[in-house]
Amino acid sequence: MDKKIGIRFQFEDYDKHFAKIFEDINIDKYDWYVTNSEIIYFNEKIKRADSEFLQPAIYKGKIFSEQIDLFPYYIIHARILAVPEGMSLHPEEIIDYDGFCNSSCEIALLCADCYVDLYAKRENIVNVIAKSCKKYYGNKLSFITEKDDGRTSFFIG
Repeated sequence: MDKKIGIRFQFEDYDKHFAKIFEDINIDKYDWYVTNSEIIYFNEKIKRADSEFLQPAIYKGKIFSEQIDLFPYYIIHARILAVPEGMSLHPEEIIDYDGFCNSSCEIALLCADCYVDLYAKRENIVNVIAKSCKKYYGNKLSFITEKDDGRTSFFIG
Protein backbone atom coordinates (compact mmCIF):
# COMPACT_ATOMS: atom_id res chain seq x y z
CA MET A 1 0.00 0.00 0.00
CA ASP A 2 1.27 3.47 -0.90
CA LYS A 3 2.26 5.82 1.92
CA LYS A 4 -0.45 8.35 2.80
CA ILE A 5 1.00 11.84 2.69
CA GLY A 6 -2.21 13.81 3.06
CA ILE A 7 -5.95 14.10 2.62
CA ARG A 8 -8.20 15.92 0.20
CA PHE A 9 -11.73 16.98 1.04
CA GLN A 10 -14.22 19.76 0.69
CA PHE A 11 -16.62 21.53 3.01
CA GLU A 12 -19.56 23.85 2.68
CA ASP A 13 -20.79 26.98 4.37
CA TYR A 14 -19.65 28.80 7.51
CA ASP A 15 -18.27 26.69 10.34
CA LYS A 16 -15.31 26.38 12.69
CA HIS A 17 -13.49 24.32 10.06
CA PHE A 18 -9.93 24.57 11.38
CA ALA A 19 -11.10 23.64 14.89
CA LYS A 20 -12.79 20.55 13.44
CA ILE A 21 -9.86 19.58 11.21
CA PHE A 22 -7.27 19.84 13.98
CA GLU A 23 -9.42 18.75 16.95
CA ASP A 24 -7.52 15.52 17.61
CA ILE A 25 -3.96 16.83 17.39
CA ASN A 26 -2.09 18.83 20.00
CA ILE A 27 -2.31 22.28 18.40
CA ASP A 28 -0.31 23.83 21.25
CA LYS A 29 2.88 21.98 20.35
CA TYR A 30 3.14 23.81 17.02
CA ASP A 31 3.73 27.32 15.79
CA TRP A 32 1.24 28.11 13.02
CA TYR A 33 2.33 30.16 10.02
CA VAL A 34 -0.64 31.69 8.25
CA THR A 35 1.09 32.88 5.09
CA ASN A 36 -1.89 33.66 2.91
CA SER A 37 -5.56 33.79 3.81
CA GLU A 38 -8.91 35.29 3.12
CA ILE A 39 -11.40 34.09 5.68
CA ILE A 40 -14.76 35.73 6.24
CA TYR A 41 -16.82 35.76 9.41
CA PHE A 42 -19.91 37.62 10.52
CA ASN A 43 -18.76 40.42 12.81
CA GLU A 44 -21.47 40.92 15.44
CA LYS A 45 -20.12 44.36 16.42
CA ILE A 46 -20.55 45.87 12.96
CA LYS A 47 -23.35 43.53 11.84
CA ARG A 48 -21.73 42.52 8.55
CA ALA A 49 -19.21 40.14 7.04
CA ASP A 50 -15.58 40.90 7.82
CA SER A 51 -12.33 39.39 6.53
CA GLU A 52 -10.05 40.51 9.36
CA PHE A 53 -9.59 36.97 10.66
CA LEU A 54 -6.40 34.89 10.82
CA GLN A 55 -4.37 37.47 8.95
CA PRO A 56 -0.89 36.41 7.78
CA ALA A 57 1.26 36.01 10.88
CA ILE A 58 2.90 33.42 13.10
CA TYR A 59 0.55 32.19 15.82
CA LYS A 60 1.64 30.29 18.91
CA GLY A 61 -0.36 27.10 19.33
CA LYS A 62 -2.54 28.31 22.19
CA ILE A 63 -3.45 31.54 20.36
CA PHE A 64 -4.15 29.68 17.11
CA SER A 65 -6.34 27.20 18.97
CA GLU A 66 -8.36 29.99 20.58
CA GLN A 67 -8.74 31.91 17.31
CA ILE A 68 -9.99 28.98 15.22
CA ASP A 69 -12.70 28.18 17.76
CA LEU A 70 -14.10 31.72 18.28
CA PHE A 71 -16.96 31.72 15.77
CA PRO A 72 -18.00 30.19 12.43
CA TYR A 73 -16.13 31.44 9.35
CA TYR A 74 -15.97 30.85 5.62
CA ILE A 75 -12.58 30.07 4.08
CA ILE A 76 -12.06 31.58 0.64
CA HIS A 77 -8.41 30.59 0.64
CA ALA A 78 -5.77 29.78 3.22
CA ARG A 79 -2.21 28.48 3.40
CA ILE A 80 -1.32 27.38 6.91
CA LEU A 81 1.94 25.70 7.88
CA ALA A 82 2.62 24.06 11.26
CA VAL A 83 6.13 23.64 12.66
CA PRO A 84 7.18 22.24 16.03
CA GLU A 85 7.06 25.00 18.62
CA GLY A 86 10.21 27.13 18.63
CA MET A 87 11.56 25.92 15.28
CA SER A 88 12.10 28.38 12.47
CA LEU A 89 10.60 28.20 9.00
CA HIS A 90 11.07 30.04 5.73
CA PRO A 91 7.57 29.65 4.24
CA GLU A 92 8.67 31.01 0.87
CA GLU A 93 10.91 27.94 0.46
CA ILE A 94 7.92 25.59 0.58
CA ILE A 95 6.97 25.80 -3.07
CA ASP A 96 6.05 22.15 -3.61
CA TYR A 97 5.94 18.76 -1.89
CA ASP A 98 9.74 18.38 -2.00
CA GLY A 99 10.15 21.78 -0.36
CA PHE A 100 7.67 20.69 2.32
CA CYS A 101 9.59 17.44 2.94
CA ASN A 102 12.91 19.30 3.23
CA SER A 103 11.59 21.93 5.66
CA SER A 104 10.83 21.97 9.38
CA CYS A 105 7.11 22.15 8.51
CA GLU A 106 5.15 19.10 9.68
CA ILE A 107 1.63 19.99 8.49
CA ALA A 108 0.59 22.06 5.47
CA LEU A 109 -3.03 23.02 4.85
CA LEU A 110 -3.88 24.48 1.45
CA CYS A 111 -7.45 25.59 0.90
CA ALA A 112 -9.14 27.33 -2.03
CA ASP A 113 -12.87 27.69 -2.61
CA CYS A 114 -13.84 25.05 -0.01
CA TYR A 115 -11.39 22.47 -1.39
CA VAL A 116 -8.67 21.39 1.04
CA ASP A 117 -5.42 19.56 0.51
CA LEU A 118 -3.71 18.80 3.80
CA TYR A 119 -0.25 17.25 3.98
CA ALA A 120 1.59 15.82 6.99
CA LYS A 121 5.05 14.33 7.16
CA ARG A 122 3.96 11.56 9.51
CA GLU A 123 1.35 9.08 8.32
CA ASN A 124 -0.10 8.73 11.82
CA ILE A 125 -0.92 12.49 11.80
CA VAL A 126 -2.59 12.06 8.39
CA ASN A 127 -4.72 9.27 9.86
CA VAL A 128 -5.65 11.22 13.00
CA ILE A 129 -6.69 14.29 11.01
CA ALA A 130 -8.52 12.12 8.47
CA LYS A 131 -10.56 10.55 11.28
CA SER A 132 -11.69 14.01 12.47
CA CYS A 133 -12.47 15.12 8.94
CA LYS A 134 -14.48 11.99 8.12
CA LYS A 135 -16.64 12.70 11.16
CA TYR A 136 -17.52 16.18 9.85
CA TYR A 137 -17.09 15.97 6.09
CA GLY A 138 -18.03 12.33 5.46
CA ASN A 139 -17.53 10.81 2.07
CA LYS A 140 -15.99 13.94 0.59
CA LEU A 141 -12.56 12.82 1.86
CA SER A 142 -9.83 10.93 0.01
CA PHE A 143 -6.21 10.16 0.83
CA ILE A 144 -3.29 11.64 -1.07
CA THR A 145 -0.40 9.24 -1.64
CA GLU A 146 3.07 9.86 -3.03
CA LYS A 147 1.99 7.94 -6.12
CA ASP A 148 -1.18 9.91 -6.90
CA ASP A 149 -0.29 13.42 -5.69
CA GLY A 150 -0.94 15.74 -8.60
CA ARG A 151 -0.25 19.02 -6.79
CA THR A 152 2.59 20.95 -8.41
CA SER A 153 2.60 23.99 -6.12
CA PHE A 154 2.08 24.69 -2.43
CA PHE A 155 0.84 28.21 -3.15
CA ILE A 156 -2.81 29.29 -3.27
CA GLY A 157 -4.83 32.45 -3.56
